[in-house]
Amino acid sequence: MSNYCYYSPGSIAVQGDELNDNYYVPGEAINSSGIYDSPEIDSSTVFDRIKAKLIVGAVVLSLVGMTYAKNDIVEATKPPTTAQIEQPQEQNTGNLEIDQLVNQINISVDRFNAFTIDKNHIGAFSAELPERTIKPEKFVGHWTASTYENGVDHFISSISNRPGKCCNVMFFIDKNGNAFQFTEANQMTSHARGANSFTQGVEIEASGLNDLSPKQLESFIYLSLSFMREQGIPVERANFLGHMEIDEMYDNGDKPDMPPVLMDPLFDRLKQLDLATQTK
Repeated sequence: MSNYCYYSPGSIAVQGDELNDNYYVPGEAINSSGIYDSPEIDSSTVFDRIKAKLIVGAVVLSLVGMTYAKNDIVEATKPPTTAQIEQPQEQNTGNLEIDQLVNQINISVDRFNAFTIDKNHIGAFSAELPERTIKPEKFVGHWTASTYENGVDHFISSISNRPGKCCNVMFFIDKNGNAFQFTEANQMTSHARGANSFTQGVEIEASGLNDLSPKQLESFIYLSLSFMREQGIPVERANFLGHMEIDEMYDNGDKPDMPPVLMDPLFDRLKQLDLATQTK
């Protein structure tokens, strides 16, 4: 190599043979570290740092995800609000008539709290009750298969003193959705053959399915929840029955009132109301 001087602005001039074929970086002193003698980077340290950052990131994301999941669970298990209950859920039972009827039902916490039962007719069937006490475990819905000009009074007179004292019941709901009570909860009645010793029931004024109104079914739901809570009966589908189901259980014939296809969506509303009105 020739003995020329190499320099850059601000650096110390050196002889070419002193470079020993190393490149001089402008702005550096000859004895400074260059690209060929820079310190080695420990790759394992770099990977450890990256791995640590990834672990921290994963933990943070996991905690965030758990928070959102917890919020979702809490939201899902919150009792429905009054407004949510009042929004009818579209039913699709396969029976258009029942779907149209049930989809018109509007239940609310406020109306449940304001619901009342007329007890002025308690004792109406005292002369023909079986004179046995019971502990109700289930609640049964019926329809009367008739309508009455004078509502509750006509109903009482129409079923009183029938042969065999066969047809008394604890509750009655008239065409306007008003509820009436005739007996005490522990007095055995004769409303559902085979199940009278462990059930109470309500007759809803209607000649058939076509006669039932959303207002009557709303009262039926309010009455059912009120009675079941008062008697400590769990709000379960097995404890909320239609007369048709009782007859099928005990082979009493094929009486069609309050069939399962109607009781199923009514129970859904009953359960909604139960959750919305539970006290903490």
